[in-house]
Amino acid sequence: MKKLLPILLILITPSFSYAEFKGGNELKRNCEAKNSHVEQGICLGYVMAIADNYSQSQICLPKNVTAGQVQEIVLKYFNTYPERLHFSADSLVLDSLKNTFPCK
Repeated sequence: MKKLLPILLILITPSFSYAEFKGGNELKRNCEAKNSHVEQGICLGYVMAIADNYSQSQICLPKNVTAGQVQEIVLKYFNTYPERLHFSADSLVLDSLKNTFPCK
């Protein structure tokens, strides 16, 4: 038990991450990883974090939209605008969702 405590403290210590450190190319690879549930989970978590963060301020998601649909919208945007993939992932996700779900 004494050995487990330091490990648990490390795991629950908050870590700070900045969205601009992830680029569009990297997020696209995560989203398209067919054989890795971890990579797809990273993609879905990242996309939904951006959606939740900007919900009701810059994007207005419909009540019945699913996380999977939101992820597909972002992936479609990546495939439609490959020339933008060098930009930060957060800006690309936000742009794709603002274009699809603008607030009135």
